[in-house]
Amino acid sequence: MASVILSTCRPKKRVLGLIASLLEQRGCGDCEFLVIDNGCNPQLERAVDDFASTSGPRLRYFNEPEPGLHNVRHRGAFEAASENLIYLDDDVVLSTEWLRGMCNRLQDSAFAMVGGRVLLRFEKEPPAWVKAFRGLLSELDLGARARCMAENETPVGCNLAVRRSVLFRVGGFNPDAFADPKLLRYRGDGEVGLARKVRELGLPIWYEPAAQLEHVVPENRVSRAYVEWRSMIGGIEQAYGSYRYYPRPFPILLYRALRSFWRAASFERLAGPNPFVGPETVAHLIQSFRHGSCARHHIRQFLSPSLRQWTRRKSYLPERSATTHS
Repeated sequence: MASVILSTCRPKKRVLGLIASLLEQRGCGDCEFLVIDNGCNPQLERAVDDFASTSGPRLRYFNEPEPGLHNVRHRGAFEAASENLIYLDDDVVLSTEWLRGMCNRLQDSAFAMVGGRVLLRFEKEPPAWVKAFRGLLSELDLGARARCMAENETPVGCNLAVRRSVLFRVGGFNPDAFADPKLLRYRGDGEVGLARKVRELGLPIWYEPAAQLEHVVPENRVSRAYVEWRSMIGGIEQAYGSYRYYPRPFPILLYRALRSFWRAASFERLAGPNPFVGPETVAHLIQSFRHGSCARHHIRQFLSPSLRQWTRRKSYLPERSATTHS
């Protein structure tokens, strides 16, 4: 048995199509499906209840009012009936064998965490420069052979599984996306941080290509504005990780900020005035925005003791989960 946890904060139309696809999955046995809504959408709740009236108790809806993707994922873990937690985002398209592939891998109790294969489905044919940006669009394609993931390889949050006992043992997911831009300063490294904590326990992480899905890439994400936005977010994640994993006396944050500003300027020169001529110059633009954002976040950390404390928290689990599943 497994608990499939669908995280969402979107309008109901896209989510309902994915739920229908989930309920049509083959070889899922006694799996349950939990819809965790961070958008407080009563229309979605009613629609899921309508689905549940025909599909039975294996489909359930929960509203999670605390903003942040990590809070949604933790709520799903708390409500799940299974030790095996499978996480999905709401902007994916499933292959008919996706769930069977994930569940088959989870039958081997040796693996604490599993990353499924993620391909990209573009709504419009992308330009050549997208080659430099595919990783930031959540692609994870390590080939057709199942294997243990290397230290520098991490499952993608839109298609991963983790043992619930391991999740709670390591303190849950680190902070991730926030729908409210005012909360961006509290962003962390999400599933990357989770994988790091799992590896620190000496536990293996598996890549399973049979659990394959497609991540939908809307046309507006193949644009300079989105490249800059996603790179900026990556800079916050980088600064979060730098202070969390390599702590130094907090005045060193100013040195790190200056160093990142210098790197941002260097990559900006390499990108040139018209970087969208090819993958190499776009890669330089990504690094320029990433380092600039990293520098600004280091300054926020320097000025805010509460932000430094947030970054170094041992666990981001809600207290009820931590105590119930300790």
